[in-house]
Amino acid sequence: MEELVVEPKKNPNVLAFKSAAAYSVYFLVLMFVMKWMGISQKDPNISTVENIIYSLASYIPFILAVVFVQTTFKKELGGYITFGKAFLRALK
Repeated sequence: MEELVVEPKKNPNVLAFKSAAAYSVYFLVLMFVMKWMGISQKDPNISTVENIIYSLASYIPFILAVVFVQTTFKKELGGYITFGKAFLRALK
């Protein structure tokens, strides 16, 4: 008698939620640090360098979080992921 081994279904939502929670905490800390330092993007007197630094500190971790979730989920699937599994599943 053969025994069937059923692998658990991989769910990207858990990994995405953990990464989103970590990014949310990072972004809240970033907002408080920028407020504490007196940096506001709405300030018309803000220098271009400060504006660029604030933008990079906001967008780069978000992009890295998306890449991390996609590559980790891809590794869990055996090194291959379709476009539908990577992006379209989240829209459903």
